[in-house]
Amino acid sequence: MLIPAAGASIEDLTTALFEFTLNTPGVTLLQRDMLRAIAILLGQADHESKAKTIAETVGFHMIGTIERFEKAIDPITALSPQIALIITASETLKANAESFTQLRNTMAEADATQPSPDQTNKARSYSSIVQQNSPIPIPVSAALTRAAIKERQILFEPTIGETLYEPKDNSFDIAKRFKKAFDIVQIDDSPDLQIKAITRLRNGSLIIELTTTEAANWIRQIANRTKIINALDLPATIKERRFSVIVPFLSVSSNIDNADWLRAVEKENEMPTGSIETANWIKPKNRRSSDQRVAHAIFHFTGPTAANNTLRDGIYIGQEKLHPRKDKREPVRCSQMPTLRVM
Repeated sequence: MLIPAAGASIEDLTTALFEFTLNTPGVTLLQRDMLRAIAILLGQADHESKAKTIAETVGFHMIGTIERFEKAIDPITALSPQIALIITASETLKANAESFTQLRNTMAEADATQPSPDQTNKARSYSSIVQQNSPIPIPVSAALTRAAIKERQILFEPTIGETLYEPKDNSFDIAKRFKKAFDIVQIDDSPDLQIKAITRLRNGSLIIELTTTEAANWIRQIANRTKIINALDLPATIKERRFSVIVPFLSVSSNIDNADWLRAVEKENEMPTGSIETANWIKPKNRRSSDQRVAHAIFHFTGPTAANNTLRDGIYIGQEKLHPRKDKREPVRCSQMPTLRVM
């Protein structure tokens, strides 16, 4: 209960009202509820007053703290430009240090490559001087060189039983006779037909090597070949270069002697017409066994492209793929000692 003439707080008044409703006799239910509602309202008012007081106190202290923080930041803000300058100067010094390091390494490498005075004054051998001053030779493929020579060569083949030269004839006399025939057929727009070498074969044929490929190609033309043979007045023909390929396990029923059959093979393999000049069996027909079904044949191509493609990709004949190989003679081997070769 409250003490008379003593100061009372909101909390004391709220407690007294609750005790009055419990201990005072004769209080009706309505009066008790009203007194308790008043006590609750006084308590809420007291809490709101306390919360406001706490908020004002906290706000006062926060404002003071913020003001002191702002005062502390002002010197740092003033130093920001100086800090930025210090950082820029540091980066510049670092870049200069890297440049000096690179320059030092370059100078060290230059000093290492320079010969010492003892090496400079040392007498050099004749071979070392020649090797230094001589140009580096350009490697040339021997295969390409042989191919270029063959492109400049023309084969003159005599008819059966004839010969194009006499045993007493030398290469100079034969070249002079052929040069005279070339001069007869040569025209203004034709290349210069000059003979570089003459090769005599045992069967009476001659290989004429010209100085340029253009001259050899001009002679290979059909009209020019006829004119040269007539000017020479010799029983001879100009033979084209042929590229022979062995086609193994070809069916013996293939009519390889027929030109129409060759054209059909060209069409089946998408070759230009006339790529295969002739074809023949390696083993004569009269030597075959009665139950033989396949045999080896040789296809003679007119150009290297078709022959190389056939060797690389194979050839289709009658919807059957065969795998040709080069017509290259293999060395003879001893059947008793296979490791030894009889050359």
